[in-house]
Amino acid sequence: MISVAAIRMQQFGVQFYQASLSASDIDKLVRFEVLSYGEQSQPVRGRKKVPAPTKVNWDLLERRIAANEKAYQRQIIRKKIDELVQYYEQCRQARDLPSIPGAVIISCDEALKFEPAESGSSVGMLKVPEREGILRAIDGQHRLLALHADIEHFGDEPFAVPAVIFDRLPDDHVVQMFVTINAKHTRLNASHLVSLSGRQLYSDESLAAAHDIVRALNDREDSPLYGEIKLLGVGRGRVAQAPLAQELKKEFIEPQPQDARSTAVKVKGGTMLFLAGHTASQPRPDVDLGNFETQFKATFEKIRITLTKAGGTFDDIVSMGVFLTDLRYIPEFSKLAKDIFKKNYPAMTFVEVSHLARPQSLMEIQPIAVIP
Repeated sequence: MISVAAIRMQQFGVQFYQASLSASDIDKLVRFEVLSYGEQSQPVRGRKKVPAPTKVNWDLLERRIAANEKAYQRQIIRKKIDELVQYYEQCRQARDLPSIPGAVIISCDEALKFEPAESGSSVGMLKVPEREGILRAIDGQHRLLALHADIEHFGDEPFAVPAVIFDRLPDDHVVQMFVTINAKHTRLNASHLVSLSGRQLYSDESLAAAHDIVRALNDREDSPLYGEIKLLGVGRGRVAQAPLAQELKKEFIEPQPQDARSTAVKVKGGTMLFLAGHTASQPRPDVDLGNFETQFKATFEKIRITLTKAGGTFDDIVSMGVFLTDLRYIPEFSKLAKDIFKKNYPAMTFVEVSHLARPQSLMEIQPIAVIP
């Protein structure tokens, strides 16, 4: 066992630890792996025919990286590793900045043991099994690989890596956390997200089925798209995996229920009322807006008040622009909308946006009504 000082933490019943691991511990205990399909897939992308000058021994480093269908990490980006190694060397020589100031997030495959400094204390010693490859990186794999590539230059230099460590997270929890961390901020490749769609805690089974069909289309020799699909967003194929999977899901796997929304609404007479975009936002910006269902109800309550002042009701809404921070909310939105629209559904257009005026907002609704 390796013993390290740690803080025991808890959020919503989930227990984890914040600790400091030495560079040598990281180098020994963390295993590096990337999601890959087929024997021809490469764990590293970005190699050029004429390699640019680099301080990284790529022949040795690539041997450390496994590629398999059970992994979840994206391919290692060669340029990113080279830049990180250069940065680490600059920090080491200048001695005026830490090279890894932010915590990496890792999960341990075997049980961790925490011994509090005193009864009830959240501070103590964390015992990590000393076995090669026992830790998996959820966030920070490039930083840790660069550390592995540059560690021979450290000598006896003390070097500690801040880490958040989880104890035996289930695979679907690990994948969900990886997707949540990387999907927006680092713009994880859409095809990679499609590949993980059925393995998350909050999985999209329809998209996962579409992904299976896409893989079969690419792998079967009798398929017209045999070898022509760019799985995981890389390869020589001419067809992108993500948009093809989305189209398959929409057309064959998860057809929209006929009563969920109208394709078009015909209205005779009446006064048209154009409403501004409504959200669940409150006057105080620090107020928690709640989850998707809570925000849905708050948003439509605001819309109801606006309609009432103009002499209208929900039944008068003929069209709505629905702006969501994630289109995966559409099924939940459609389910909740059945309680709002008792007679006829308005024509709806769903649009995904990167963010709304308030960072906590998950939706903005812009209705058009025709009041008799």
